[in-house]
Amino acid sequence: MLPLSSAIRERIANNGHRVDRTHDGPWMSCMSRDGRTMYVNKDLPKSAMIEGRKVDVADMLFAHEVPEWRELQRLLLSFRVSKKREPNESDRKAIYLSAHRRYGTPNERAHAKKIGVNWMAWSAWCRGEESKIERGPFRNQPKDADVKPIPHSHNELAAVA
Repeated sequence: MLPLSSAIRERIANNGHRVDRTHDGPWMSCMSRDGRTMYVNKDLPKSAMIEGRKVDVADMLFAHEVPEWRELQRLLLSFRVSKKREPNESDRKAIYLSAHRRYGTPNERAHAKKIGVNWMAWSAWCRGEESKIERGPFRNQPKDADVKPIPHSHNELAAVA
């Protein structure tokens, strides 16, 4: 495992998560299904220069992934209880988008503000990195990712049970 910044080490220690940078896939980061590991795409740099400031990439992604994963779990359970069935692909897409929009992105944005990172500049950097990594080829995707590409729909993800 690669060395981590003190900020991410502290957050991991407080939340019991680990970071794995040995996999790739059509995403910058995702959580394991059990929520214990955050996979950061191995093709991402460890840090980014955002308006002249060095930013720990895993730290920013951690602020997004953990709250999103928790909400995904809550929404999946709620769906199963209320509908008395497993979600289909369309349901999974809606569940993912809800967790992403309501918890992932807002928490990442709040973290950026807290540590003094310009959200628009960070978002632009992320879009540039995503455009490079989403094309693949993918040789070592995690087997237990909490999201997956939705078949026949480029660049979209869905929750995994």
